[in-house]
Amino acid sequence: MAPADDKKIKIPIIERASGFPLYVMLTAICLLASGIAHGLWMQRWEQSTEVPHTIVLSRVPQQIGEWESTELAPLDHPSAIETLHRQYTNRITNRSISIMLTVGDPATILDHPITRLYSGHAYRAVNDPTPLNIRVTHESLKERVLHAFLTADLYEPSSLKTEQLITVWGWTRTGVWESPVKPLDQYEQERVAYRLYVTQAWDFAAQSRPNDIEDFLTVATPVLADAIGNQPNKEPQP
Repeated sequence: MAPADDKKIKIPIIERASGFPLYVMLTAICLLASGIAHGLWMQRWEQSTEVPHTIVLSRVPQQIGEWESTELAPLDHPSAIETLHRQYTNRITNRSISIMLTVGDPATILDHPITRLYSGHAYRAVNDPTPLNIRVTHESLKERVLHAFLTADLYEPSSLKTEQLITVWGWTRTGVWESPVKPLDQYEQERVAYRLYVTQAWDFAAQSRPNDIEDFLTVATPVLADAIGNQPNKEPQP
């Protein structure tokens, strides 16, 4: 019989784990880790940070300064956009204005001006649009910011009333309202844009022209910027 020390003592190397070759398992783990790291690097599983339009519109407060709101009847619009339609009444003067804030695809928004959104009313412009600039201070900024709107009066030719609709509107993506000559050219690269209409009816035969829209926009533009989720950092280009 051969001496005991001549026997080859086999020190077992772990060859299997639960019946599966260990090197195969280690290779699979390395590949999985590499794939996860690459996916994170390429932001493959990053969730979209864009807030749904309905949530953005719900951020607009019911009360803005001395202006308290009531919801108005929903307006017809395509599914590609969402619209907030409210009336704000000043609790001091008891005068009211209406806002229509629309968010969505810029081309779709452009195709639905106020004269179409107010369906059944054949409004026509009384005058050409003129600039209306509102310069206000935002809490996060030290300087005042210029918001450039356009304004025009509308009327109904079929109506015998002397009532006109003062209309102010503007566009934004960053929180600064602007009034580009060709909105679609400026916003065609944007997936989402906002368009704001502020209106007030007045009887030009019975009263002087009110300035309630200017008063409202002075307090509302910073609030709307907060609701949209962006703070302005530059002045708009009219």
